[in-house]
Amino acid sequence: MRFGTLEFGPALDAPDLLAPPTLATLQATDAAAADVLVADIDPGLADTAAFCEQEYGGITPIGLPADWSILVDETVATHERLIVGSGIRGSKLLVPGPFLAGLPRAEVLSLAQA
Repeated sequence: MRFGTLEFGPALDAPDLLAPPTLATLQATDAAAADVLVADIDPGLADTAAFCEQEYGGITPIGLPADWSILVDETVATHERLIVGSGIRGSKLLVPGPFLAGLPRAEVLSLAQA
């Protein structure tokens, strides 16, 4: 599936494009994980920090440590597709908003201000 300039395929079919905690969380998640897609990207274009076995530039809410909360804006929770990190710098995930809202420890809130 093409989204913007990236070509995405099923995340569970490309474990080499996922950080170990990301893969483990997707494997342990119900059938909704089948809707999560991954795309290979240039790691030189990535940009964030992490403390959770996720590479700098690839942090993702999928597979965070058990004591980390995940805050999801109510608007994000309704989006059909969103691009998030995969836990490594070399790929990105394309996920449905409801999948993010359904992650363990996810709390859907009204966070964004117009």
